[in-house]
Amino acid sequence: MSNSLTPVILVLVLSLGVIALLNAHRSDSRGAGGPQLEQGVFTVPTKRRLIVPSATMPISAHLAVVVAPPADERWQAVVIAADDDGPLTRAAMLGLAEHIQAAGGLAILDPLPQAPAPVIAPLALPVDHVLRVGTLSGAVGNAAGSALTATLRISASTLRLPDDHPAARLQTPGAVRTASVAYAIEVPAAPGVLWPGWYAAIGRNVAAGVAGSLAPAGIAAVTAQDKPRSWGGLLPPPPQAANVRWTAVMQQPGVRAWLGRMNVPAQAQGGRPTVPTELAKRLGGSVTGARKWTELDATSPDYRLWTSDQDGLSTLLSLRAADAGYDLTLWQELPSAVSAWRKQAADATLSEPKREHARELLRGHADATVLPDAVRDAIRQTTGGLAPSELSKNAP
Repeated sequence: MSNSLTPVILVLVLSLGVIALLNAHRSDSRGAGGPQLEQGVFTVPTKRRLIVPSATMPISAHLAVVVAPPADERWQAVVIAADDDGPLTRAAMLGLAEHIQAAGGLAILDPLPQAPAPVIAPLALPVDHVLRVGTLSGAVGNAAGSALTATLRISASTLRLPDDHPAARLQTPGAVRTASVAYAIEVPAAPGVLWPGWYAAIGRNVAAGVAGSLAPAGIAAVTAQDKPRSWGGLLPPPPQAANVRWTAVMQQPGVRAWLGRMNVPAQAQGGRPTVPTELAKRLGGSVTGARKWTELDATSPDYRLWTSDQDGLSTLLSLRAADAGYDLTLWQELPSAVSAWRKQAADATLSEPKREHARELLRGHADATVLPDAVRDAIRQTTGGLAPSELSKNAP
């Protein structure tokens, strides 16, 4: 009887051994590919058990400032965009998002999607900076806790339209402010460390090491007073096409815009930029559900321009050859929006709530200096209200 059980026991022991080895491998390899990021506003998990603690391990770092920022540079609402899909890049992005959110700022993650998923635009929330994160050198080892030598590049820039852009006149005076650093790290082998904690330690080290150099004035908390003045809704989604990447939304008192790039070789015909075929299909309205765009005559041969109506507001799109590709901008202008809101406020065929909504939008922009004095006076007469600046002056 005992002899007949021996083969069964041996098989059972071998099976349990194989299962144990498999489980150990799964435990060791889980998270080896780095943190998986979702596009959108970053929020810290409400359940603490979902927050990955940093592994305890020594990290040596060296910061090299490539382009120094102005001394008064600060972050508040930021898009964190990936230049590659490497695991160290994603770890640094997550560390930066945590760092900004902990200080009260707003961080919008924009990782590169796994192929063949399309690159879609991040949220249409206005931001003041775009951070770009990329891994310059260094490969992650096959085993958790392996030694690492790597260098990452993190750059920051404010958002503005080019000086020759058709809507540049609506911007406040200034220039694009940029900063860039290279961050080199050395991590000795740390046996027993699991992948999630390893990546968390590296990402948080990068964030803590670069934030002060890129934003010397710190990170400002987003408050209700910082909320951009309402235009009645978000900017419409920009057209998507192969090789197009929309970066972020900027908003100034006179204009709000999506800024993007199309990374294909720029071509020209007759002195004007040639519209790439994939983008031309989207602008022609041939795609189901796509809005129809009408091309306009551009005042500069460097630009191609289109217009489309969105919820009663005129939306414009520009294409310009730049840096071996194309710059893309989708924007709305305040003078045009004010004209539409004035018509809505005076339209007796609309319901009173809709007319009052238009008047409220007008009140919110009645002190915009990009508007002529006569238009601002007309807004006050139409709405019977004060501009936001006047309300603050008269506040008790």
